[in-house]
Amino acid sequence: MTPSSCCLMLPDILLLLLCRAPLSFFHVTPTGRIINRLTKDTSDVDKNLADFAAFFLRSCLQLTSTIILVGVTTPFALPFLVPILLLFYFLYQYFQVGRTTLLVFFICCVLVFFM
Repeated sequence: MTPSSCCLMLPDILLLLLCRAPLSFFHVTPTGRIINRLTKDTSDVDKNLADFAAFFLRSCLQLTSTIILVGVTTPFALPFLVPILLLFYFLYQYFQVGRTTLLVFFICCVLVFFM
């Protein structure tokens, strides 16, 4: 999903969820607060997207330049670098799945205890 498609889909999704809200929500919540919330989400995406893209690009360039520098100064270290990077990748994937599973578990617990 590209950032431009996200920017186009976000207001549509928010409006769809707003239209599905119960009528009691509109009796309690002022119109100004609803409009402010819709525009705040869009402006947050517009403000933070450039910073996150620049950080990502800078990190990728730093990683690439570090690998090139290691390859130029100590070429015998490159064969050892590939298994280490693969190990880090698999560990990252393992702990990401664990974190996501834990988050789903806590959400289910909250829903059960507060219902």
